[in-house]
Amino acid sequence: MGDAQAERVRTKLCKQGHDVAESWHDGTRWHCRGCHRSYSRRWAASNPDKIKVKTKRNTERKRAKREAERPTPEEEARRKLAARSTRDDVTGCLVWNGRLERGYGRMQYDGRTQYAHRIAWQLVSRV
Repeated sequence: MGDAQAERVRTKLCKQGHDVAESWHDGTRWHCRGCHRSYSRRWAASNPDKIKVKTKRNTERKRAKREAERPTPEEEARRKLAARSTRDDVTGCLVWNGRLERGYGRMQYDGRTQYAHRIAWQLVSRV
């Protein structure tokens, strides 16, 4: 196999059979010089190590942002308690309006379903 034929085998072709190495970029898409059709060519195809580092950096950045925006379990429990209960004007007690199970309010806290009055007590005693 000659050098010219080996070179022809290695190059990629567009759908019309033109050499993709001759393509140009207009800022948003790649265009074939022969037929002027646009196509997408991944930057990662020629830079696999750089794209891995870039993707990892972006993933870590997004994860850190999510963690910073996520409320603590105590804040989330306080929000849920406030949303699912109302204060009685006469007695000043909290009346549970959420789900009842065997007569008691229940909600998720600390990775498991617990009684709402126990969660409220835990939150008050921590302050």
